Amino acid sequence: MTEQELSHMMFACLIMAEGGEVEDVDRMAHVAKTLARAAMPPSAGSTQASSDDFVRWDGLSFNRLSYHILGYSGPTLTIIRDTQGAVFGMFCDTEWKESSRYYGGNGCFLFRLAPEIAIYRVSASGANENYMYLNSKGFALPRGLGMGGSTDKFRLFLSEDLDENSYTTAKCLSFEPGRLSSSEQFVIDAMEVWGCGGEESELSQKAHRQETADLINRARKVDKAQFVGNDFDKEMFLGKTFGHGTDKARIADDEQ
Repeated sequence: MTEQELSHMMFACLIMAEGGEVEDVDRMAHVAKTLARAAMPPSAGSTQASSDDFVRWDGLSFNRLSYHILGYSGPTLTIIRDTQGAVFGMFCDTEWKESSRYYGGNGCFLFRLAPEIAIYRVSASGANENYMYLNSKGFALPRGLGMGGSTDKFRLFLSEDLDENSYTTAKCLSFEPGRLSSSEQFVIDAMEVWGCGGEESELSQKAHRQETADLINRARKVDKAQFVGNDFDKEMFLGKTFGHGTDKARIADDEQ
């Protein structure tokens, strides 16, 4: 099957996932093409990155992954291949943010591309709206990135170490049932996150990063006089930086 044929198939699946009504055909076509390229074997030339590809797995840390997705205001597409060959992922209609709670809209869905193609839409029962989760701080909750289910058992979960503690489950109350990874616990072999929001989303991310950098710089400019207010503090925290002046004062006291 060619990339174009697979793209057409994925586009049809995505239309089904949208309930037969697509508001943004261009966006859906882009997502379909991206999914198709991800499903093609490397020999077919499907791994070449486009300008919309903004993070790839290469021993990536969770902090680095968070850096790449936070602040991007548009929808994102995450595609994962596990070490046993299954290809699966998630489409998120809402920007990622740090939170101890779930968020996201009913445009989110999960999918499986290999060994078979399947789209898992938001559950029609509406039992819960636990779609997207990102928490790197802890606070007694799982640290990682998740989709669906609950914080006790996600439908798809990427652990903070992006290791074998990542897992998927076959069913939850958030999305339609079906398998994702080769086995419940999986190891990431390859992963890509694509931005589907266009230039405006990229600009919002640049602004977010600049704001974060400014906050860090301001935090570094701590008033040393407030931080080390007496001779004891100066010696404890800054050692010889202030030691010379302190030694002179001691000598003067001894000579009196």
